[in-house]
Amino acid sequence: MASFFNCVFFIQFVSCLVVGIYGTYYPSVIYADQYCGKSYQVGSDVRIQLSSSLFLNPNVICVVTLLAAPGTKLVARFRNYDMNSDYVSESGPCLVESIQLFDFKVTPLLTGTNGYCRTWTPSGDYDLGAGGFFSYTTYQYNTLIYTASVDLLVSQFIDRSSMPDLSCPKDYFDCNYNNYCVSEDVTCNGYDDCGNSNDEITGCSRSYVFLAGVGVGIIFFVVIIAIIVVFVTRALRRRYIYTQIA
Repeated sequence: MASFFNCVFFIQFVSCLVVGIYGTYYPSVIYADQYCGKSYQVGSDVRIQLSSSLFLNPNVICVVTLLAAPGTKLVARFRNYDMNSDYVSESGPCLVESIQLFDFKVTPLLTGTNGYCRTWTPSGDYDLGAGGFFSYTTYQYNTLIYTASVDLLVSQFIDRSSMPDLSCPKDYFDCNYNNYCVSEDVTCNGYDDCGNSNDEITGCSRSYVFLAGVGVGIIFFVVIIAIIVVFVTRALRRRYIYTQIA
């Protein structure tokens, strides 16, 4: 019976250790060309890229609807942007391809006559509200277009100012920025969901405490195993001596 409980303890310990090390949450990646004309329910966050293919079809208008859970909102930030910036002037229309973000009122959030295709990466927070739209458009005819490198992080948050006590709910992390409360799942995973990197700095303290606990657990486990080995070795030695005397 004792060996059974030792086995159960060992399995639980290993399971907790594996979950702690490999259980870090990372945002899913969706490709816009696979969600054209469809809706996507955002969880804690999601990364949007144009396509998994090297090329996009010409003359395409693709719109992806992004939905937030009830009581939450969405904010979008560009992690990477490298597009074929083919336009006549900075204020002129895009000639090859463009992207655009809209809030739920269909208000365009990126500057540009027919979308965004400028040379610099869009910066800042783009508030989509309770939901919004991401679109890309290709304009050339009869020519495949090399897929632009676009990586958009859409994070779900609760507006702290809307809470009765002005504090973040349980299981949410206070960004101390724009009244954002993000899920604790997204802290310390290398993705800036707060917008000020606070979830990757202050939010990591929780992980450090966990790792310290894991370290103590490992030491405790090793000590227990050492005690068991010593106890078993002594018992076997006594039995051997008793057998020799008998």
